[in-house]
Amino acid sequence: MTLVLLGEGEATIDGERLDGATALERAGLTSVELHAKEGLALINGTQLTVSLGALTVLDAERAIRAADIAGAMTTEVTFSTTASADSRINDVRPHRGHRESADNIHAITIDSEIIQSHRNCDRVQDAYSIRCLPQVHGAVRDAVRHLREAVTTELNSATDNPLVFDASGVDNRASGTDDAAVLSGGNFHGEPLALPLDYVTSALSELAAISERRLDRLLNPNVQEDHLPPFLAKDAGIQSGYMIAQYAAADLVSTNQAEGKPSTTNIPVSGNQEDHVSMSAQSALRANSAVDRTLRVIASELVCATEALEYVDSDLEPGSGTRAAQDCVRERVPRLNGDRQIYSDIDAVTELIVSDTLDDRVERAIDGSLR
Repeated sequence: MTLVLLGEGEATIDGERLDGATALERAGLTSVELHAKEGLALINGTQLTVSLGALTVLDAERAIRAADIAGAMTTEVTFSTTASADSRINDVRPHRGHRESADNIHAITIDSEIIQSHRNCDRVQDAYSIRCLPQVHGAVRDAVRHLREAVTTELNSATDNPLVFDASGVDNRASGTDDAAVLSGGNFHGEPLALPLDYVTSALSELAAISERRLDRLLNPNVQEDHLPPFLAKDAGIQSGYMIAQYAAADLVSTNQAEGKPSTTNIPVSGNQEDHVSMSAQSALRANSAVDRTLRVIASELVCATEALEYVDSDLEPGSGTRAAQDCVRERVPRLNGDRQIYSDIDAVTELIVSDTLDDRVERAIDGSLR
């Protein structure tokens, strides 16, 4: 990309591969003339890392909120309890992320007639994927919060080398003077972002994994509730319903797990002068890919939870947040009346998440902001 800016390298326009100078001319552009430090800024891994890191933070935060919405919907349709969102549970283990996800579940389902209808049933405990939702989603929230803090600091930092300082009037702790200086240091090193990016990749893998397990409980005839048909098929045994959605989700989760090993490995370069490097760009690329896969798993749960709600007694109204989410999905995904290609359903709901449309609809319904 940078070579083309200089009129070098190659680019593809309308399917035709061209040299950089011709591509610029074809696009009506001229090459740029770089000045001091600009070349390094365009090719340095630190800039790539923080750019991808910022995009990953935004989509990861969307994924967490969408997972809370999907989890709340699945909680309702499986006739599970929302007791796990009780604030007293968090009071005795006060992780911030736990509190935020629990608050979301509570807000989305607070006025649910479905939840109230079985408040005094004889079921003792729900499956971990539902009962431990605040703890798992909350831990992911805290990981993403750490990354947000690191990215925010990095975006407001000088990562060049050497760094040029004018006379500050403040004694420097190393030199004891306030002299102007050109200092060679290590602010270019990507480790402050590489580690939280690797951490978030693992966290997103967990968010996708727990969503896939809830999805399975909506589809799997061995564990789903009696009011739900196998695989949510209208004509079970003849039709496949949303069975393949779980196949696809399982593949995405498996890929997340396979790609989840740390990228922060060290291979010296530059004649061993650069003898410890972070590989932070790899961390950023993996995290960015992981959030894309995770969004699609959560979208799959939302699609299936929306379909499953159609099989709940129509006399029982879901929570306002749940109803808003169902209506939002239904505007893009029709009811499953027979087998059809379902990738477009998942694509449509993924777009509802990343465009913030789903968030906005649920927040209007609950008259408040999701955490």
